Amino acid sequence: MPAEVRFAVARIVQESLTNAMRHAPLATTIDARISVRADGVDLDIVNDGVRPRTEAAQSQGGPGFGLPGLRERAAHVSGTLQAGPADGRRWAVRASLPLPLPAPAGAEGALEDNAP
Repeated sequence: MPAEVRFAVARIVQESLTNAMRHAPLATTIDARISVRADGVDLDIVNDGVRPRTEAAQSQGGPGFGLPGLRERAAHVSGTLQAGPADGRRWAVRASLPLPLPAPAGAEGALEDNAP
């Protein structure tokens, strides 16, 4: 697994757990599942606490990058991330990160152009 994807997985899980502790103090469980497939990694972090009421509530509670930062981390490795209420009083963060990483735009043939 590419280092960028490993790093994104670790940071998304870490920030999701931090957010759950910060914004769902009544949670009794936080489930974090990481599923690795040949073509990608799926993350599913769900807590049973009271979900945040507003975007303003999500931004309170100290330093951090919150949901926009999580989405940026996923996008950096060409992945997607959704976060929001699930099953009533649960909050879910779900990310899908592709493997292997797509080549950067214009990278195809770059070595051929520099060949003698």
